[in-house]
Amino acid sequence: MRELTLYRHPDGGVSIIKGTELGLVPFTVTYDENAPCRICGEPVVSASMGGTDVCPWCDCGRDRDGKQWGYRKLLEMGERARNSVKTHSPETQSVAKEK
Repeated sequence: MRELTLYRHPDGGVSIIKGTELGLVPFTVTYDENAPCRICGEPVVSASMGGTDVCPWCDCGRDRDGKQWGYRKLLEMGERARNSVKTHSPETQSVAKEK
C-alpha cells in the first residue's frame, strides 16, 4: 500500500501541489500499487493523472516500453476503459480511500 498527499481547494477541486498558505487542505489517499490497471491489467505501480486505478503508461497513451499508442490502439484501450468502468464492482476496483 502507498500513500499520496493531495490538497483540496475551497471550491472542491484537488491538487497535488502544496498550497496550505493558499487555504488548501491536505488529505492523504491510500492505494495498492500492485492492483491491476483498469485498462491494461498490469500493476498500477504509482498514481497517475487519471487517479489510482489507471497506470501512468495507459494514462499517457503509451506501452510500458515507452512506445506511443497508434490511433487504432488508442480507440481499443478507450473502449476497454469504458467497459471496465461498467463491469468493475467496488470490491474489485482499485479506488483511492481518503483517510
